[in-house]
This record gives sequence, C-alpha cells and structure tokens, in this order.
Amino acid sequence: MPKVSVVIPAYNASKTLRATVESAIRQSFTDFEIIIVDDGSTDETPQIAYDLKHRSGKIDVISQPNGGVASARNAGIRHSKGKYVALLDSDDLWVPNKLETQITHLEASREVRAVQSGAFFVDDDLKLISVRECFETNNALLETLLFQNMPNNMSTLVIEREMFNRMGYFDEQLEILEEWDMAIKVARHCNLFSMREPLSLYRVHAGNRSRNLDIHIEPGFLVLKRLFEDKDLPEEVYKKKKLIYATFYNMLAGGSYKIGDYSNAIRWALKAVFTHPKTFPYTLS
Repeated sequence: MPKVSVVIPAYNASKTLRATVESAIRQSFTDFEIIIVDDGSTDETPQIAYDLKHRSGKIDVISQPNGGVASARNAGIRHSKGKYVALLDSDDLWVPNKLETQITHLEASREVRAVQSGAFFVDDDLKLISVRECFETNNALLETLLFQNMPNNMSTLVIEREMFNRMGYFDEQLEILEEWDMAIKVARHCNLFSMREPLSLYRVHAGNRSRNLDIHIEPGFLVLKRLFEDKDLPEEVYKKKKLIYATFYNMLAGGSYKIGDYSNAIRWALKAVFTHPKTFPYTLS
C-alpha cells in the first residue's frame, strides 16, 4: 500500500491539470498514489487524465457525473489506500519537497494528525504575486474560525486517512465554504500543525470561486449555526461567538468592497461593528 494518497478533483481543468499532476509526480518523496477525480468535465480533462494514467503507474482516474468539488474530493478519499491523504486542487502546484517535509513531521509526531503549510500566490503564468507563510498555532480552531493562518489550506493539507471516519467528509450540500467547514473539522479533531514554509503554489485568477461573494452568505451562516449548536464545542470558543460572527461579517464587507458593491460593504461592516465593536479597526482597514 502507498504511504500517501494524493487526491486531485478536476472539473474542466484542461489548462492546468497536467502541470498540477507533474508537480506531484516530481516529489522527492515517492511512496504515493495519485487519484484524479474527473467531476463530469466537458473539456479535454478526461483525456488528459487518462493520458497521464497511461504514462505513470502511480495514477488512477475516477470519472463521475458533475457533483461539485466536495463530492469529487470525497470520491477520491474513499477510493484512496494510503495512510495519509494529501489534497491538491487541479490548478495548484507543489514544490518538490512538499510531501517529504510534511510526512517527516507527521511520522515524527504521535499527536499531530494533520499538517498544513504556507503558500506562494502566483498568477496564471506562475509569476509570484506574494508569499504567505503559516505560523505555529496556539489555537488552531479559533484561528480557523477567524479566517487566520490558512493561506492555501486545501492544497497544503496532509491528513491521516482514518480521521475522515471520525470527523466526517466534505459537506456536499454546501455550495461553497465546504473548505472552511473541513478546515474547522481538521482544527478540532486532528491537532493541526502549521508549517511556516511555503510548500504550494496557489493560482490567483478570475475563475477562483472565492471571488463570487453572494454564494458565501448562506453556507457561512449554516456552518456557524451548526458549530454553535454542537454541545461538545470548547467553552473558550463559544465565548468568542460574537467575535467569530463579526469576523464573518467583515469578510463579507471586504469582499463587497473589492467588487465595488459599496452599499453592501457598509451594511456588513456596520453589522460587524455592532456585533463586536473591537472589530472596528479591522473594518477600517
């Protein structure tokens, strides 16, 4: 059995999939399998995936009707055989020592069940835009709820596969923010360790789902509602409920401002301030 299963969900990813897979194949750590999940693509993604499979014995391909990225990731995880699952989006890339660095840490620690890392933010031509490091966390759950310390959470995450049976898989009912929902689960259950070193390349482009603000609202409220209804939620987190909601409102305010929707930016910013006045300096920024 491979030590690591690399799960790559792919939907109409013909422009980037080959480079993404090659960045995984070229890892200095070699005990892995790659599972490409074609999520009902209508472009050349399936042909590229099967061509890559024919060229490498490490690659398997799953084809399914379009069900969304959460469904595709879940299919790949359930098909995986490795002790660890490493997630990689079809438009991101890894630096060559990514898996080696993270698996070495996981194997050396009995308590840590998942690791993430910093990331390089690049454009479509892979030109560097910015470098975003992680910091060693003191409270992974609270930081995740405050949208902190997650520069490229999914494509840097390596998780013990058995943990999905304990904490649950990706929520396929969420239109978006299923990544945040999973990040919360990982922070709660996996003793997440954050590596400062950037180990992935995150492409910033117009196709990123995060640029569509409106679809964040309902899923965000649902994630938070379920969280605070959980009787096992740590008391220290429950006490920060207003701050957590205010931070979510600030995220919506900032997103509205960036797309020029100033009336909604003001509305969400005021809601943030009235919910938790200490967020006022952040709102101004």
